[in-house]
Amino acid sequence: MTIHFFTKGDKTVASSRYRVYFLADELNRTGHRAVVHQMELDWKRRGTLGRNTLSFFRYVQLFLSFKKSDAVFLQRTIYNKYFFLAVICARMLGRQFIFDFDDAIFKHSFFKAYVFVKMARTVTCGSHAALLWAKKYNPKSFFFPNPIPLEIYAPCTKDYEERDDSPVVGWVGSGPVHFENLKLLKSGSNAIS
Repeated sequence: MTIHFFTKGDKTVASSRYRVYFLADELNRTGHRAVVHQMELDWKRRGTLGRNTLSFFRYVQLFLSFKKSDAVFLQRTIYNKYFFLAVICARMLGRQFIFDFDDAIFKHSFFKAYVFVKMARTVTCGSHAALLWAKKYNPKSFFFPNPIPLEIYAPCTKDYEERDDSPVVGWVGSGPVHFENLKLLKSGSNAIS
């Protein structure tokens, strides 16, 4: 059996890095077979009708080339409409999917998130809020926290035996993207500047 992962982005995209790339590496390390299929990085750009049609058929053909025993894991792949349509076609032709998302994507892409959750064999959610939403549309939805390779964070550990009453915020995603959001924690201190 091969686990085929389709990601939102490459390793620079935090959700793809933590929810797929680290997991696929560990699966391969432990003797399983995991393949990451990175979607085209220019999925936000508009292409020609011919190029987009070719992309659509290429994805359908790829899905149908997998063995029935293979698992197909879609990590937050709602953005490219041609990929979205290819998934729907492959599902209509009998392909089963696992759909994974970690943020409230249903807030900005309700229809696509709803369709993927509804037609997925299983849904994995990276937050309890996402899980509550997904369970309304698919009872086979489960909480699946980000797998984190602790060895890469070992050099950053702190001795918590020392008492310190200041709050600590842990962040494993793309911090610079949320810098403005994190300023609300500043509240008069010079902790974030």
